[in-house]
Amino acid sequence: MRELFKIIALLLVVVFLPLQAHASKHGKVYQELADETGIIIQPLMHGQMQLMYEHHGDILALAKTHADDPIMSKLLAFEFKNRAWALFGLLPASVSDANQFLHLPTHGYLAPTRAMLERMKQIAPAFGSPEQVLYDRIEQDAIFDHNTSVMTCEYSGIVFNTNTPVGPDWSKLNTTTFLIPLASLLAVMIILAFGGHQVVLARRPKYKPTF
Repeated sequence: MRELFKIIALLLVVVFLPLQAHASKHGKVYQELADETGIIIQPLMHGQMQLMYEHHGDILALAKTHADDPIMSKLLAFEFKNRAWALFGLLPASVSDANQFLHLPTHGYLAPTRAMLERMKQIAPAFGSPEQVLYDRIEQDAIFDHNTSVMTCEYSGIVFNTNTPVGPDWSKLNTTTFLIPLASLLAVMIILAFGGHQVVLARRPKYKPTF
């Protein structure tokens, strides 16, 4: 319940931010401001994003078991910040549509997702370990997706850095096409939140007055 309200609040903030103040090409700005003191994360090709998106949950769950590793800890924090900017992947086409204004932070959380996978292979290289099994499974899927994995977009060359989180590319925000799915998403979330609240109320013991 609380998470739903957090997401709704975040969506509302995005809608009412002074968008035009951020109308520059954010990808170029990011490269200019990149901090070189953090962990360098290699670029993610546009065609690799769908594969990382499909395995994101499995990678993240396993990566969290290695949160005591300093490198993994920074990757996890960086991934979460960028995923929050990408509205947790809830808006349609944020992965597939390179012209969507949330496509840049989507790169920003899927690139460290792949970096986590590589890091886990280093931490637990033993044959048959959960980390190695997951790595091999994703590599096998990547072979079948080879034709699409070479596809690029304007963000495919960005080298990320854990000290420089990345936000949306506001110059690509189309309010007409954005507000329709946003309104639908908000409506669904409000209904779910209200329904959950009603369930909680229904399960509470009813007060019976005593005379």
